[in-house]
Amino acid sequence: MKVRANQRRWLVAVFLFVFFAALCVGTVFGVRYIRGSSVRSTAFSSSLQADSASQLAAELTEKTGLQDLVCLNMEQIGKYYALPEPILETAAVYTAASDTDIHEIAVFEVRAQQEQAMIQRAIKQRLDACASAYSLLNSSSETEQMYYVDNGSNYVVVIIGLPYEKASQILENS
Repeated sequence: MKVRANQRRWLVAVFLFVFFAALCVGTVFGVRYIRGSSVRSTAFSSSLQADSASQLAAELTEKTGLQDLVCLNMEQIGKYYALPEPILETAAVYTAASDTDIHEIAVFEVRAQQEQAMIQRAIKQRLDACASAYSLLNSSSETEQMYYVDNGSNYVVVIIGLPYEKASQILENS
């Protein structure tokens, strides 16, 4: 009798352990999915025509009307976006000259599908860093998002510091 009672307790303990382990793993993947899907993006870039990421970034800087933006060199871009050197060589980033503004325009040329995933991870990390440094990205009104990510076939465009709707209109009209 004691043997069966011990076996039942053992089976219940194993069942509860497996159940809670699965629950923990599911929670971790659920949180990762939710965090990863928080970047709202579209695919207007397929209509963007430019010879290089730097040309496209310069055009977008002009069209947004943002003042006092400076172009970063490859080493500086690497500090903002953790990407391999071949991607950084073709990237262009314009950022606010002062530390009090959060305006930033970044354009990454995508040459391979695996680059797209690396660029998306780097963008997510950059947006997280900006959000923690500045409360501007997630403004008090939840309807207004202060960044824009456009995943096109040839370029990935990031505009930080402009309302989502304004940035998307600028890219639609490009």
